[in-house]
Amino acid sequence: MNLNKKIAIIIVNWNQYELTKACLISLQNCNYKNYKVILVDNASRDNSGPKLKENFPDIIFFQNHQNKGFTGANNRGINYAIDQKYDYVMLLNNDTEVAPGFIDSLLKTFDKDKKIGAVQPLILFWKKKDLVWNYGGKFEKISGRVITLNRGLSKLHIKKSKHTDWISGCCFMVKTEVVKKVG
Repeated sequence: MNLNKKIAIIIVNWNQYELTKACLISLQNCNYKNYKVILVDNASRDNSGPKLKENFPDIIFFQNHQNKGFTGANNRGINYAIDQKYDYVMLLNNDTEVAPGFIDSLLKTFDKDKKIGAVQPLILFWKKKDLVWNYGGKFEKISGRVITLNRGLSKLHIKKSKHTDWISGCCFMVKTEVVKKVG
């Protein structure tokens, strides 16, 4: 695994100081250290954005003066990451907490197959941390239905990474070159 790969982790906050704080604390415990958090505050009215910047001075902080929604706020962080030549961009919801080895695991998945453009970790339920919330999904071609894989199963049933048709916006990492190519 290449430890020189720079990762931009983009987190959007909107009036959720405590949740975002817990997310940022969990990131501080990551084994992989070559990342930078880009926090985009989406016009919070509770002063949570500036308060987070004050308590986590190492983050890169952007203050939106109006709520740009999930896409608009993340795009602000993505554009910064592209301009600063990060190797990977990760979108991470502010109501998540991560395990120390999760970045290492995602990078190892990229290393296995150079054609992989994006990956997501195993995402567990918030209160029932032994149960799968999302492990990617499949599209049913005939019906057009979207199916979430393994929801509600014990995480012990998940043995290895696998191909999936779609990944969750809750947390995923994508090669910056892919973002530049597809927009």
